[in-house]
Amino acid sequence: MNDVKRFTVENSKQLLADIAKHYGRKKYVFISQRNYEIDVEEGAYRLVDPKRMLGFAFVSNNKQTLEEAKKEQGWFDNSYGYFSSVDEAIAWAETIVKKKLT
Repeated sequence: MNDVKRFTVENSKQLLADIAKHYGRKKYVFISQRNYEIDVEEGAYRLVDPKRMLGFAFVSNNKQTLEEAKKEQGWFDNSYGYFSSVDEAIAWAETIVKKKLT
């Protein structure tokens, strides 16, 4: 049986608080590696500050999670990319940060 997890607005609040502790007011790209199906509430994306989170990199080789990512892309107003490895996502994230900071 497929174990579907749920990512709620409350989860997003906690995650964004942790990110703020680490990055402060710096700009960043978030990399999400998903190896399993997760149901993300649309409201979780509404809490993101697009002036700080410059991009969202989605890493997975699972077709179902990639379909979820396509749905989520519509909820995010900045750069969004799909990757099959974390290394690819990091390289992309570095270009996004350089591009938006210059």
